[in-house]
Amino acid sequence: MHIFTLSSRYTFYFSTTFLYRIYISDRSNGVKEYIVWQVLDQKLAWFYLEQGEYLELATDSNGILRSLVFPGLWLGVTELLAGNMQSVLTILQSGLQSPEHTAFVQKLASE
Repeated sequence: MHIFTLSSRYTFYFSTTFLYRIYISDRSNGVKEYIVWQVLDQKLAWFYLEQGEYLELATDSNGILRSLVFPGLWLGVTELLAGNMQSVLTILQSGLQSPEHTAFVQKLASE
């Protein structure tokens, strides 16, 4: 997973060229998920690879993004953007204690 921080304050050319290069590189290297956090613009997008294309992951009804690749990796977007790190960590811990994360860890341990 890659995490990028960009702002619209960067020139349009630089940011679009940079993201295009990362997009092509990640797609050909099989990067399955990545996050783009535009800090100054207060935006966050999580993308996942499906059939050779990156699609944006939607939040659930509670505003949480849940990784499709790493079960139990949960991100509270609203809390993160608001700087409420205690809530971000609480949501992350809930994900790490979820049944799907437990199953994921057990599967990895058996391989």
